[in-house]
Amino acid sequence: MLSIASINPFSTVDYPGKIAAVLYTQGCSWDCGYCHNKSLRRPRRTKMDWEDVLKYLRIRRRFIDAVIITGGEPLNQKHLKAAITSLKERDYNVGIHTNGMDYEKFTDIVGMLDWVGLDIKAPKNKYDMVTGIENSYHDVHHVLKYLVKHKTMDYEIRTTLARDLNRDDIINLATELKQGGVKSLVLQRVTDVTRNYNSMLTAAQSIISNTFLR
Repeated sequence: MLSIASINPFSTVDYPGKIAAVLYTQGCSWDCGYCHNKSLRRPRRTKMDWEDVLKYLRIRRRFIDAVIITGGEPLNQKHLKAAITSLKERDYNVGIHTNGMDYEKFTDIVGMLDWVGLDIKAPKNKYDMVTGIENSYHDVHHVLKYLVKHKTMDYEIRTTLARDLNRDDIINLATELKQGGVKSLVLQRVTDVTRNYNSMLTAAQSIISNTFLR
């Protein structure tokens, strides 16, 4: 069903407030330089059988509250809706981590989700540079707008503080997000000892007061 490379059986950080199993899907058409799951960009021949995944989850059912589907990019998965249906039938809370690359597919599955983590890569003027894909912000914009407008589930907007982004970029990004109705933002560290994370956090907080560093 899903092209799954691996599973993290227990996570306390991937779904805020819940203990979740994390399914790592294979395949992403973007080329973000800082990606911490680069090995999952290209689908492999080997993948886990879906029935084995369900069995794996069932054995740990009393220890987990939810299942997160991440990647790679879940919206790249042809059978994502069927997989979410399968998990919901087993009474799991289900969330996804997504870059929002496919608005049509997102709207097809969003009503089934309990939580969404949306990665906003950069301010609009730097989006294509970060993702390596032309016009990559188009669908992301609509996914973000949907989440803010409909408020049908919990969600998290987050940005990774990659080398491509400076303090002014974070100010511009926070300004764009605030204008779009975003009231909370999570900034994510990368392995980069030269970054002044506190300065970037303070800059973002001057625009969106509920900004946090992870």
